[in-house]
Amino acid sequence: MPPESDSPARPNEFVVLVHGYSLLNLIGFLPAGSPKEQRWAHVCWGSPSSNEPGRIPVGVDLSWRLGARKLILGSGATYLVDGTPMRIKDEKPKEADRVLWEAQYSQRYLLDNLEGLASASSTMGGRDALERLRAYLSESLIVDTSASNTEEEVEHALEVCAEEGASFLVSVTSPSHSPRVSKILQSVRQQNSAFRRIVCLSSACLTDFGLGNETVIFEPSSVGASDREVDACMVFQDFFQLSEKVRQAMLNAAVAARQNP
Repeated sequence: MPPESDSPARPNEFVVLVHGYSLLNLIGFLPAGSPKEQRWAHVCWGSPSSNEPGRIPVGVDLSWRLGARKLILGSGATYLVDGTPMRIKDEKPKEADRVLWEAQYSQRYLLDNLEGLASASSTMGGRDALERLRAYLSESLIVDTSASNTEEEVEHALEVCAEEGASFLVSVTSPSHSPRVSKILQSVRQQNSAFRRIVCLSSACLTDFGLGNETVIFEPSSVGASDREVDACMVFQDFFQLSEKVRQAMLNAAVAARQNP
């Protein structure tokens, strides 16, 4: 079991959620010329021995150090059928299919690389580190294959917090995904009174699927906008609810305006 925490929070008050990452990003299925940053192993595992851990090692390390009651791996957004990745929103698996869900793939990858992770960690030292880590994960690990998107991952994790009596949810994801996760964490928490006592925190790992400057945040003006100004937040909040044709027309207009200011 993990050591007792020195923080004011008592052990077992934490639940850690590691967000899933699409299996379409496995090597062999990415479009030709895709950068290394998009690869599943880079984003989700990284290189713990080189001090560049991805989502899963960061989640395991945080769980261990916090004495977390549960560690959740997401999700069910993508799956493998005979080694080929599929998206649940495009096609649901058939009953006869031999399916490996995204969260199950993460679990398998973690267990296959557990020895290296235990030996690379500065917080799990000791000759029996691997055995203690295995015992801890056997009690704490939850594989969430029912969540089909980030919001559902958060909802399910908060439900686990409520069931376990945990006061803190720590969400682990990539830097480019972290701003949206933070917004979803607070939004879901606000919508359900049972979740409002739970403190939600977002932690980013060191590996990323973006290039660092690709994520754009539209923050509402702290002094408000006049009636004559277009509120970018309101426009882009609904952007992905528009048809592909309308979205493309908006982007083409923006590109033209940028080229001819």
